[in-house]
Amino acid sequence: MKLSVKCVNRFFQGLFLLFFAQNAAAQNLRVADAFPNLTILFDRPVEFTHAGDFSDRAFVVEQPGVIRVFPNNPNVTDGQVATFLDIRPQIVLGNETGLLGLAFDPAFATNRHFYVYYTRNQNGQLQSVVSRFTASAGTRTKPTRPANCCCSPSTSLLPTTTAAKSPSGRTDSCT
Repeated sequence: MKLSVKCVNRFFQGLFLLFFAQNAAAQNLRVADAFPNLTILFDRPVEFTHAGDFSDRAFVVEQPGVIRVFPNNPNVTDGQVATFLDIRPQIVLGNETGLLGLAFDPAFATNRHFYVYYTRNQNGQLQSVVSRFTASAGTRTKPTRPANCCCSPSTSLLPTTTAAKSPSGRTDSCT
């Protein structure tokens, strides 16, 4: 399912109002569209984050296996959105499987390490994996074209087999 930035914003606005309406009314808070010029569709967005490296970039993790990057600027346009990482061939996509998380190393500004959590097929079994990647030098200070967003081969950390049979006989993903 592809979702536009506006659709995702409206979803989170609804959650915000649902859970915090009383406090928001008491404090005169309002919800605003952070990126009004973005009209692209993110494919199953599961995380919105930053690198913590003072580069002022935003990252959107898409469940099918792509991480998008763009300037954390309200005037950002679709043309400024780049692919930071694309590991779709390694991903097993499903309701609760796929690329599910991204974390930047606290020293990302100097070592360029980041970690992704995803599900893959290993010898016929689902496996939850945390892998470390190293971003190329050009990707840590500003958004670059996808051709320059290459990463070194991943180092798999903590691979865990996750396939299990449910009482109904169905194979479920369990973490």
